[in-house]
Amino acid sequence: MEILQINEQYTDFCSKFTTVLDMLFRNSPDGILYKDKNLRYITANNAYFEYHQIKAPLELIGKTYNKFLSVDALEQITQIENHILSNQKPQNFRLNLSNDRIMNITATPVIHENEFMGIFYVERDITHEENLKEKFFMNNYQLRAL
Repeated sequence: MEILQINEQYTDFCSKFTTVLDMLFRNSPDGILYKDKNLRYITANNAYFEYHQIKAPLELIGKTYNKFLSVDALEQITQIENHILSNQKPQNFRLNLSNDRIMNITATPVIHENEFMGIFYVERDITHEENLKEKFFMNNYQLRAL
């Protein structure tokens, strides 16, 4: 009886935990993306689609190429992914989008039982912070010039 009760509690906990993770995924203000071991887009949250101005998620899911990114951005991401594939360590980088947004992205390899399963991305729009920094440095430069 005790084993059955523990199993039910564990199952209930797992169900609630999965629900919480799903809510975090769907409602995070950060863009979240997962690519499988063949670097196909498997899933992404609403923030990711909004950041990249993707109206129909099916235009991206299942593909290896993101037509919504510039050639420069695609080249940068390809280099990062190749680096992750070779050393299997997380990478943090900045990406300038064609819509004048600046993204801070953390790409983390997903490893299960020593096998590469894919790459998990979390990205945050840092455009506002970067613009404030630029204004601060410009104002500082102008003050020093006086």
